[in-house]
Amino acid sequence: MRRVFGLIVLVLLLTPVVLYADYAQTTVYFTVASSISFSVTMPDGNVTNSASAANGNPTTDIWFNSSTNTANYIEPCSPGGSSCQVGSSNTPIYTVDNTGTSNFTLWMKFGSALPSGVVVGMNSTVTSSQGQNTHAGLYGVNDTTWAEVVKNFTYVGTNTTSIYLWANFTSVAAGSTSRTLVLNSTQGALG
Repeated sequence: MRRVFGLIVLVLLLTPVVLYADYAQTTVYFTVASSISFSVTMPDGNVTNSASAANGNPTTDIWFNSSTNTANYIEPCSPGGSSCQVGSSNTPIYTVDNTGTSNFTLWMKFGSALPSGVVVGMNSTVTSSQGQNTHAGLYGVNDTTWAEVVKNFTYVGTNTTSIYLWANFTSVAAGSTSRTLVLNSTQGALG
């Protein structure tokens, strides 16, 4: 009997005791700051990261060169002509990568009016179906108004936008002149 009683006490000691308790719960947030940034790769391999300054970081210069004052579909090159855009072989002048944590719209414009007789066109191709408003054909970038390059440029995965530029010259005066071309990213429309 003593053995049975000892066994009963042992079983009771090994049996978990159910205690009643109150509970509280907490909602836990996991936040990643929203950032908009991109990098620009040129045909010569130089990479420039965007900056929050008004005109950003400078890329390699590009040149539209022609031996005549009237020519169409002139493709840009880096200084010296060693690295050029070649539309027929899918070598863009700019390859833009979304390096931020948010989707954005990519824009471009010239900082001042183009020289008389010069018209610049652009088209862009997005490597992901998640981008919208891919421009096919010649899309004008001819003044100081922002031109939309790609809308809803996603940050998910590896996504790039290839940008091709062309210039048409009509009776352009001999010599060399320059303008600043600015790329900008926003999460909304530009004012």
